[in-house]
Amino acid sequence: IPGAFPCPARPPRASVEGGGAVGPCYDPAVFRPGSGHGGRVAVEGGTLLQPRRYDDLQLYNSLTRRVEPFTPLHDRTVSMYVCGITPYDVGHLGHALVAVVFDTLRRWLEFNAYEVEHIQNITDIDDDMVRKSRELGISIAELTDRNHAIYLHEMDALNVQRPEAYPRVSETIPEIIEMVTT
Repeated sequence: IPGAFPCPARPPRASVEGGGAVGPCYDPAVFRPGSGHGGRVAVEGGTLLQPRRYDDLQLYNSLTRRVEPFTPLHDRTVSMYVCGITPYDVGHLGHALVAVVFDTLRRWLEFNAYEVEHIQNITDIDDDMVRKSRELGISIAELTDRNHAIYLHEMDALNVQRPEAYPRVSETIPEIIEMVTT
């Protein structure tokens, strides 16, 4: 089948109906959504799972406060800016929930042949950050570094993919002002 290619030498992740293995990768350069392969392409030694177009994704739009059909602003590219943690203390279940939800969305988008740019900020300017750093006798930067490292370790344990960047609010104030005023 045109577009089929062998995955890098990695063990198969699961079996699929009808035998064979689901490969852990696909080739977005040759795959075209809606190609009629039903998401599976035969390759030597098994079946390679390929993405297929899914046009019915509905997401909540916090700006309009409605569930709306997902439409990327740029053809097959999606920018995902996720509000991150305020690392005045170690993480909690709410942090994990946000990370897992957006990781699932990112993986789904990537599986469906979207290019995803995922950014998650760190809110290191906050009354709680000032209070906790004074309480511990350390700088806000030290508190941020320590608790963000713990957070990353915890998210790694949950197998959450890391965003491309973690901009700190304290280092991006001019950009934030520009973004919210334009």
